[in-house]
Amino acid sequence: MSSEPSCIKHAKSFSVTTCKELWEIVTEIRRTLDSKQPALIYKNDENMFALQQNGVEMELEVCQVPGLTLNGLKLHKIAGDTVQYKELCQDILKTINL
Repeated sequence: MSSEPSCIKHAKSFSVTTCKELWEIVTEIRRTLDSKQPALIYKNDENMFALQQNGVEMELEVCQVPGLTLNGLKLHKIAGDTVQYKELCQDILKTINL
């Protein structure tokens, strides 16, 4: 992938940070999400993933951590139940290998 990750202003906005390269992170996210299909539906456009499961819609974005040579994951709920969103995030984050 040739696209650089976006940069977030505050490091505390991240759910996970890693020293891995962008392509490694995107590959690992795809592997994790593929393992959760067909219950989880997702679309990927470069560094952004749009996810849907059980009425929960969310985004997962790979971003640069400002001032550091780290990349991070930022999760954002678009729609759906907050408890189900939290459970989905926890499931993804415990499965992903970063």
